[in-house]
Amino acid sequence: MAELFASVLLFNEGEYFLVTPFEKVRIRVEDCPFLLTTLRVENAGDASTQTLYLRTNLGEEVAIGAENPLFIGADSSGNAEPHPTVNVRAGLLGLVSRSVFYQLAELVVNRADTAVESAVESAVGSAINSAVDSVVDSAAGKIGEHSTQSLGIWSSGVFFALA
Repeated sequence: MAELFASVLLFNEGEYFLVTPFEKVRIRVEDCPFLLTTLRVENAGDASTQTLYLRTNLGEEVAIGAENPLFIGADSSGNAEPHPTVNVRAGLLGLVSRSVFYQLAELVVNRADTAVESAVESAVGSAINSAVDSVVDSAAGKIGEHSTQSLGIWSSGVFFALA
């Protein structure tokens, strides 16, 4: 029954509706209409090329990326607890479960560190015979192409900063 309701759920102008060909009924959603309960990581060895997939409590799988961004805001109850959500589809948010949130926390990297790693790999690949100093200088230059140092998670080539 929940899958049926989820298939006709619509978010429009800040309100939730159940829409069928015959009627449109406004409903109230307490927090998020979906709960994200499972994490799957593809290309786990390289943070900047990994893709993170989350599965909803109804079995729908979502890849975190530009179309389905991860957002870690504050809990609306005012207790300063993190409130991680992902756009599941068409503005419908999924709340990341606590266990999945802890798994995501294990994947947090410093953006500057991943920039240095990819810049060093790029510089080494293009100038294998260069001195180590020039590789380091090239890597240091590439860091400037990214935003300031920040902690976050990579998925589908997009960096999601935690703060």
